[in-house]
Amino acid sequence: MQILRTTERSEGIADYMAFRYDSANIPGLCVLLEEGQTVRDTYEVERFLGGGAFAEVYRVKHRFLGRQAMKVFKRVGMNLEEIHEMLGEAILLSRIGHPNIVRVFDANVLEAAQGTCGSFTMENIPGGAVQVAQRLAEARRKDPQVQLFPEITASIVGQDFMREGDVKYGIEVFKLVAVAYPDSADANDNLAGAYLKDGQKDLAKQHAEKALAILDSHKVPASSWTDTDEYRGEIRRDTEKILKQLAPGS
Repeated sequence: MQILRTTERSEGIADYMAFRYDSANIPGLCVLLEEGQTVRDTYEVERFLGGGAFAEVYRVKHRFLGRQAMKVFKRVGMNLEEIHEMLGEAILLSRIGHPNIVRVFDANVLEAAQGTCGSFTMENIPGGAVQVAQRLAEARRKDPQVQLFPEITASIVGQDFMREGDVKYGIEVFKLVAVAYPDSADANDNLAGAYLKDGQKDLAKQHAEKALAILDSHKVPASSWTDTDEYRGEIRRDTEKILKQLAPGS
């Protein structure tokens, strides 16, 4: 499933921030913050990195702590309870405090031209998919349940490579996501689609069927970041489309 739209090439999971925004190439995209803008007298917005239906990501510079990534949710006009729910990912990560888990520095609200939005900032994890996979394997030897990155963050990077036509690296990123989140129907659907595009039909079928099995079990969420009926339906339609393309005679 395609989640967010980004531009240019990423060099790794942490470097999803290295995307360059060019509004002429993304017609109609709603950008909440502008380059050079100061947020809460603390963060300078350096560049837009990517955005989609739910959120936008920016590279920002904290006036004392240096460069970070800021995720800004598009929904405006929320009350405090709704903002708290929206920032659930950041709140959870901030409470874990594990050395092998991406750190969240701040979760707050900001004033954009469109209204009040929830946002949070987090650290970078240097290195590409191979390095992150190695780091994950090492961390899992100590703690089998540890996570190094939010599922949605890595999925953004994989989708960016797929859009650029770099299918091989897109597969590497989606494989990493599926290893980190094996029970995610969304992760398996993304990987199935990438394998299909690369002509690896057996692997595409394997992960498409796994995605459907996860959805049909109703035992786990469709992904680590959302489990709405609408999104489950989108994953199912996408996965069934992949299997249809793989059927004999198609």
